[in-house]
Amino acid sequence: MKEVFDYISNNAFLTTIIGVIVGAVFSMLGSIYISNKERKERRIEEKQREEKEYYKNKPELRVIKNSGIIVPDISVFISSYKVKFKDLKEEYDAIFPKDILNKKKYKYIDYKLKNIGRTDINYLYICSAKQNNIMVVDYDDLISSVESKYVFPCPLYEEKILQNETVNIRIYYLEGDKISFLFSCAICLIIEDENNNYWEQSFFYEQNKLEQSRRIDYKEYKRNINTKYLDDYWRKQWKIWFINKKN
Repeated sequence: MKEVFDYISNNAFLTTIIGVIVGAVFSMLGSIYISNKERKERRIEEKQREEKEYYKNKPELRVIKNSGIIVPDISVFISSYKVKFKDLKEEYDAIFPKDILNKKKYKYIDYKLKNIGRTDINYLYICSAKQNNIMVVDYDDLISSVESKYVFPCPLYEEKILQNETVNIRIYYLEGDKISFLFSCAICLIIEDENNNYWEQSFFYEQNKLEQSRRIDYKEYKRNINTKYLDDYWRKQWKIWFINKKN
């Protein structure tokens, strides 16, 4: 090996050629690094421009003051619930408050929401923000949900809500079971706009307060509106329960 290095060092032409090759390689690697860095920066800038454009044209609902009697376009019921596991594999029952079907104990709040955004709303879902212990169900589906001991999917308002149009929502709850939290919401509104983008707005219904809409991806959109994710959660909890029961 020493002889090879001695030969190279004593051969000026060979040394020059090797120096040129090494320099070219480092130059090429440097160009690739700079090129990749520039492409990455351009992608980030492009994504930022896209996000800015999305938010510039986002849909957004705002609570406006009620004037007179409101006829609800959609009525929902919010309730707490607990789960009772069964011995059968991965099965469970949703257990609701004992008076949940006693209409004499129902209370409700009406809301008028206006689309103040720059995009029409194709679909509006009224969802539980804490699916593993709170149910938000279409008022007409409440009896079926309770009797089947199953948490139904969140209600869907299918009418298009154009810019500056309003939608009237009635939220029922059981007397003594008006669900609220100090730092988080019990209800979230999930929106699909006319461009098939997805948005979420935290709804502090007990405070007449809606947070600004934020963009969500398709996975988060499906997780909010689909009971499959809730079922998967309770199946995992069933396994933990069953293991502890055997022990």
